[in-house]
Amino acid sequence: MRLIRFLTLAVFALVLCLPVFSQESSDWYYGKKIRSIEFNGLNNLTSLEMDGVVSSYIGKEFSDDLYFDLLNRIFS
Repeated sequence: MRLIRFLTLAVFALVLCLPVFSQESSDWYYGKKIRSIEFNGLNNLTSLEMDGVVSSYIGKEFSDDLYFDLLNRIFS
């Protein structure tokens, strides 16, 4: 009886833990092409003004270098 209860509990715990191991890695977006860039909460600029600054990045593969280049261009 104890063995059945233990096995049932073990199977239940395993089923609960499986989604943790099947999650994607945190850097899934590296190497993926940028489809769009959206801006929310702009106070002094419009999204159309920012589109001219970032439009050249659409379609490029995401990387750290591209990200830092994009940030520098936005803040300059």
